[in-house]
Amino acid sequence: MLIGINVVNILSSSILALVVGWKLGLAVVFGALVPIVFCGYLRIRLEFKLEEDTGKRFASSAALASEAVSSIRTVSSLALERHFLDRYRVKLQGVAIRSMKALIWTMFWYSLTQSISFLAMALGFW
Repeated sequence: MLIGINVVNILSSSILALVVGWKLGLAVVFGALVPIVFCGYLRIRLEFKLEEDTGKRFASSAALASEAVSSIRTVSSLALERHFLDRYRVKLQGVAIRSMKALIWTMFWYSLTQSISFLAMALGFW
């Protein structure tokens, strides 16, 4: 459904651009449409990959929190709250350190795709 909406949007925008100003329409459609579509595809792939990687990284810390919550009576009776909080903090710090490099790399490519979209808009306004 979403792909169909995007295809109709691209086609109708291209036709409208060619009808309103054929020189500018040709420049934008053939000069900017391909990079914009490619960057949109790349941006969606990056978002799905980031979501998947984040889910995998936080799975162990979520399991620890779930274990502590499910056995809250035992934790409370043995006064292990501080122990579980310290273990949870260590796991989250490890995840944050490992995630930083991947997040910076992903955000670099994401910003590049955004800048290409803005460059295509600048071409249209030029």
